Amino acid sequence: MPMMRIVPRGFKAASDAYLTPHIQLFYVASHGHHADIWGIIPGSMPPHSHSLNEEGAVFTSFVLVRNGEFKEAEFVDALNAPGNVDIPGASGTRNLHDNLSDLRAQVAANQKGIGLVSELMAYYGIEVVQQYMSYVRHNAENAVRSLLKEVAKKSGRMLTAEDFRDDGTNIRLSVAIDPNQGSATFDFTGTGCQVWGNTNAPRAVSLSAIIYCLRSLVGHDIPLNQGCLVPVQVIIPEGCLLNPYATAGVVGGNVLTSQRVVDVVLKAFGASAASQGCMNNITFGDETMGYYETVAGGSSAGSTWNGRSGIHSHMTNTRITDAEVLERRYPVILRSFSLRNRSEPTTMKEVICPICRKSFKSQKTRKSHFIRVHSTKKFFCKICGKYFKTKENCVMHQKNIHYGKFCIIIFFKLTK
Repeated sequence: MPMMRIVPRGFKAASDAYLTPHIQLFYVASHGHHADIWGIIPGSMPPHSHSLNEEGAVFTSFVLVRNGEFKEAEFVDALNAPGNVDIPGASGTRNLHDNLSDLRAQVAANQKGIGLVSELMAYYGIEVVQQYMSYVRHNAENAVRSLLKEVAKKSGRMLTAEDFRDDGTNIRLSVAIDPNQGSATFDFTGTGCQVWGNTNAPRAVSLSAIIYCLRSLVGHDIPLNQGCLVPVQVIIPEGCLLNPYATAGVVGGNVLTSQRVVDVVLKAFGASAASQGCMNNITFGDETMGYYETVAGGSSAGSTWNGRSGIHSHMTNTRITDAEVLERRYPVILRSFSLRNRSEPTTMKEVICPICRKSFKSQKTRKSHFIRVHSTKKFFCKICGKYFKTKENCVMHQKNIHYGKFCIIIFFKLTK
């Protein structure tokens, strides 16, 4: 999905916020999702893209604010530049006003963060703040190490899991745990090659999935931070689905493959069933506007809890746009907002064969199985359902009981 991360320079204290690039004590950053940053369709989420150039503007590094001045003109030129390329359907951004407003909000959020951290350093001192920042990271590291040691005791040193996407591309994971150090190597070797489409996922997506899963598996609350990944080494071969080359299409990988990676990691740890496996994206628009949203699906069940319907989960654990905001900002009317009727799987109580313990979805199929496999009576009257050992007895039953009514005799071949 379209994302922009705004990172100001490092700083020290409220009275001396900005330092030279050689002395940077802290960073603050804001990560924002943008509904449209160009792309061949509104919303910058084309389902049929094959390369990054078709999915929107790409910013590897761009100076947005210099000496307190917001570089609006330069940014607008960069945001509209992809519309000049020779790609069918290409255009500049469709929501320029929203883009600029959101970016200014991100810059303002960074300034707020700088002020808050600077206040901490002014009150407690730089050394104390740095120590507690270190404590937070070390606490997360120790929590993950304890988790990995406990998993090694219960499930062994080697965990494996594999799952497949609809096109057959596999995601394979092996987790080698060192129970002495409480460390682990997550190895995705054997995962399928990158695809000619947009469901490739950059390496950072897999790292995010891993840190999310580890944080979720830890048995107590800890702030999410990089310390969770200190005990972890990650191996992802270049050119595979989870580490594609720079020009590969990735817009679908961010919202679909990311969920599948989480499912595979949780499967390896035996933590829960799979979720709906996708962020269920919807996008629409025209030349003047574009809208993008993730629609909640089902969350997974575990050993002590049931799954839930209509809830954002895992890599799309976000809030959905309010209906009032949608109708106010876009030329649409929302007719209904509810769970889709009959979209959930039908739950049926299983019927067990009393002899072989095989399960069936209904009494009818269980009875048919019992007659074919376990009973010596192989013929039955289609009118009343009574069973007989021989065809002759069934015909006699027809004449005597049903007085000549049409009776269909069904013969079940005995299957071994």
